[in-house]
Amino acid sequence: MSNPLTIRKLIERVCSGDIRIPAFQRDYVWEHDQVAFLIDSIYKGFPIGTIFLWKTDNRLKFEKKLGQFSLPEPRRDYPVNYVLDGQQRITSIFTVFQNELQEVDTSLVNIYFDMEADESNQESCFFSIRKS
Repeated sequence: MSNPLTIRKLIERVCSGDIRIPAFQRDYVWEHDQVAFLIDSIYKGFPIGTIFLWKTDNRLKFEKKLGQFSLPEPRRDYPVNYVLDGQQRITSIFTVFQNELQEVDTSLVNIYFDMEADESNQESCFFSIRKS
């Protein structure tokens, strides 16, 4: 059975250390334009896929950062949820919307909304800004 996960709840769970990235996951590889397209899909109400989490009481010895963020330690004696599928999407959403954790590096993803863009389903209203 799946439980809907809002952006706000996702950010809260990552910030609390509940959602973690196991070491066997690949690194975060999405380009800034891919992040903008994901945010555009969310804005337009398109489905963005399923996220699979593995809930366990046993902490793995090795974990990864969530993109450029070091994750806080979870509460003691509380199960954690390791991301099995959806890490690129979770990291992208977290990077764009959260404002609690400091980045380990400075590879920010700056996304902006073009207020003059045609809001058709075919054209994106969101674009990435690259720092020089």
